[in-house]
Amino acid sequence: MSDADNPTTKASKALREAAKGLIEQAERLEAEMASHPLPTVPVAELKPLEPLGPPADADEAALRLIALDASTSGRNRDEVEAELSAKYPGAEISSLLDRFYPPQP
Repeated sequence: MSDADNPTTKASKALREAAKGLIEQAERLEAEMASHPLPTVPVAELKPLEPLGPPADADEAALRLIALDASTSGRNRDEVEAELSAKYPGAEISSLLDRFYPPQP
């Protein structure tokens, strides 16, 4: 088998080409950002969250997963809160969602 037909050589070449393309895109982005600086906005100091600890039961574990998935999928907090409150009455939905969504004004 010739060196050009070797799968490892082909994969290595493809990775180098992909890396070269990414580097070129990064350089273009850096140049564009340098020519159009964005105003800086101070960010309020964030208080670190306490670790959640293990879930008390399967329902709490499910709530955490649903809240995490909903927040990372861009779903509206109020919509998620209403849905979870209907499915899990009596659960502390609002405080759980506080961990996954930014504070509401």
